[in-house]
Amino acid sequence: KRAREMGWEGTVLLRVEVRTDGTVAEVKVEQTSGYTMLDQSAVATARGWRFAPEMDGGFTMPTIVDVPVRFDLTEYAADELSK
Repeated sequence: KRAREMGWEGTVLLRVEVRTDGTVAEVKVEQTSGYTMLDQSAVATARGWRFAPEMDGGFTMPTIVDVPVRFDLTEYAADELSK
């Protein structure tokens, strides 16, 4: 709510370590959005994500992926107006 009130927008790039079962082992901020609050929110949310694990033949394997998370108030505002 505070980020919205302050007009904070940006993209944070997360580096996510994915376990063989698709759960998240670790999340790091690879590139900041410029706002600590947005970065922390993205990290906290990513910890609950599930991924399709990387496959090598018939075996799953751990992997690391970079995921951009965009905080965009114009999209939020447009979505809210359509409700």
